Amino acid sequence: MARQTINEILAEARERHRRVYNIDNPYGYELNVNNDVLKAWYRRYIAKLGNTDGTEPSVRLEWERRVKALIKREYKKFYRENLHEPVVGWAKTRVEELIIMLGADYGKELS
Repeated sequence: MARQTINEILAEARERHRRVYNIDNPYGYELNVNNDVLKAWYRRYIAKLGNTDGTEPSVRLEWERRVKALIKREYKKFYRENLHEPVVGWAKTRVEELIIMLGADYGKELS
C-alpha cells in the first residue's frame, strides 16, 4: 500500500471540508456534515430542536431533505437552471461553490 505524502493528506482534508455530497456513506446520508458551512447549518438545526444531539437518523434525514430543497431553490435562482439528481460533474462543483458563497449564516429557515 502506497503511503501518502503530507501534502496529499492536507489536500484530502481540505477537499473533505469542501465537499457537499458524501462518497459511499455507510449510513446512506447524502450530505457531508464535515463541510464547514453544512456543519454550521446542521448544528444550528439540532440546537433549535432542543433535546437532541443530532445522531437520531430521522433528525438527520429531515435536515438533509430541507437542505437539498434549499440547494435546489438557490441553485435555480443563481444559475437559472434546475438542479437534477444525481448531482454529478460540473453541477457538483457549482453546488460546492454555491454553498461557500451562501456561507454559514445562511439557511436559518432550516431551523
